[in-house]
Amino acid sequence: MEKKVKILLLLFASAILFSVLHNVFYAVFSFEEPIFFTLSLLAGFSFIVFFVYVIVSFILHKFVKKKKR
Repeated sequence: MEKKVKILLLLFASAILFSVLHNVFYAVFSFEEPIFFTLSLLAGFSFIVFFVYVIVSFILHKFVKKKKR
């Protein structure tokens, strides 16, 4: 579980970083560039998907008992 939380924090930080870089690049050069915009969308979407995966896997692990063989 600890590894999953580190990945979540990395995805969240990268989404924020790419969003800030996109805004700084737009403020300096006054035109829209697709690279940091696409990276921020991908990192944000990945964060949301992985967050849902972690919550579902935690709930399944915590509340659903595995069958004994």
